[in-house]
Amino acid sequence: RSLKATKEKELVVAQSQLKAAQNLLEYFQRMYRKGFASALEVASHEDSVRHAELDVNVKQTELDSLERFTKPKTVQELESKLKTAEAHLSADTATVELEKARLQRAEEQLAYGVVRAEVAGLVMFPSVPEWRDEPDIKEGATVYEDQVLLVMPDLQQMQAKVGVHESKVDRVTRGMPARMKLKDKEIDGEVLTIATMTRPTGWWNGNMVKYDTVIKFDAQAGLKPGMTAAVEIFLAQFHDVLRVPVAAVVEQDGEFWCWVDSGKKPVKRSLKLGDTNDQFIVVESGLSEGERVVLNPLDLLDEAQRAALQPSDDDAPDDKHKAPAVPPATQSAG
Repeated sequence: RSLKATKEKELVVAQSQLKAAQNLLEYFQRMYRKGFASALEVASHEDSVRHAELDVNVKQTELDSLERFTKPKTVQELESKLKTAEAHLSADTATVELEKARLQRAEEQLAYGVVRAEVAGLVMFPSVPEWRDEPDIKEGATVYEDQVLLVMPDLQQMQAKVGVHESKVDRVTRGMPARMKLKDKEIDGEVLTIATMTRPTGWWNGNMVKYDTVIKFDAQAGLKPGMTAAVEIFLAQFHDVLRVPVAAVVEQDGEFWCWVDSGKKPVKRSLKLGDTNDQFIVVESGLSEGERVVLNPLDLLDEAQRAALQPSDDDAPDDKHKAPAVPPATQSAG
């Protein structure tokens, strides 16, 4: 609006200057006819009139252009800016509403930010992979829906997880008796579950194939999650059987032998063996209760060494080697 007023003012000034130039031209024309002015002066004022007319035409054209072109263009630009501003306002309004909704949800979640256990007890972080040094739960960490934040173990239902070697896992069944040995106590339990798949092997466990087996124990005072203990699983129990130390038996071509102290010289004896616990072997036949056997015969008897290294029917031991005092074959009570 101020631009239009400026153009109108400029047009009025130009028209006034044109009127003045025309009046001077008429005056000098009269003076020329009377002989008081020269033709050059008349021509100069005619040029001034023409210049004033051109200036009036320019100012009129500028005013007409402002009305016909500049104004619609300006109106269109302003309307476009208005629409853009309205769009920004709508987007900002939607953003504000979204932030309000987030704020409301955060305030609602804040009410549930305090986690209270239903019972008193020990609180633990959830288990993490072996290659991780720290749990995912820490101050400032982002948590996700259904993520386990804390674990409260039930100290009334304690369990121990052990790895059973692949050579023994086929003999382990649910319900087998077990015993856990701690520093100052022993606790009886039973096998609860046996894994069907082996745990991952690698350099960190010597590529040893083991199956995770869970042993259930009764609650005891002083037991805490994460404690280490020695666990025994009773694969079999024997009563009133004859047994000898594993160190007294030598294997040769699939047969088992021992040397019995007869009072003069050790006598080689063939054995039929049963189960073993890596310390003692059940003897099914070949020995009688009370007979004394030679421990570590490979270290003490040349005959035993020869028999172990190569087949031989010579059962006569060298007299220069005498057997040391050895324990007798004993009868197991369980």
